[in-house]
Amino acid sequence: MPDYSLVEQMLPARFLTELGIYLQSAAHLELAIWQILMYSDGEFEPEPSKLIQYLETKKVTKVLVTELSKATPKLSPGLAVRVAALSARISDGLQKRNLAAHGAFFVEPANSLLHVAHYFAEGKKPNRQWFEANEKISRRTIALAIDEIDILLREAVAIRDAIKDSARK
Repeated sequence: MPDYSLVEQMLPARFLTELGIYLQSAAHLELAIWQILMYSDGEFEPEPSKLIQYLETKKVTKVLVTELSKATPKLSPGLAVRVAALSARISDGLQKRNLAAHGAFFVEPANSLLHVAHYFAEGKKPNRQWFEANEKISRRTIALAIDEIDILLREAVAIRDAIKDSARK
């Protein structure tokens, strides 16, 4: 077995670490959103049939975020405002997180800059439209993306914990 995988030979180690941090933050964000949905319904340990319903919601990120925005009427006014703001920010970043998770990153030999390539689909068959993403990624873009996802994750965890704490009272 070689010392390095092909991807480790293609991309800087620092970037691979940062991508891992970003993707794990996004995964934990989705988990916290899912828990917010359950907790806002008063479900802290759902029965198996209810759990399956929540898992179906969790399976599709767009559905998960849509359901998050619908949870606001079930919450106190302060938490509802926070959830609405969180939902909007998460929704605004869906395409960026999709690009991070599914895009192919590479260093362009002509300029030694990091790039990402991916195709996005909008709409449903037969009218689906395809769009190409092929962009340069700067160090600043990476740092800002990690900061942003960390802020979203911290807010989601704080909201989740506040809902759980308020149910205990």
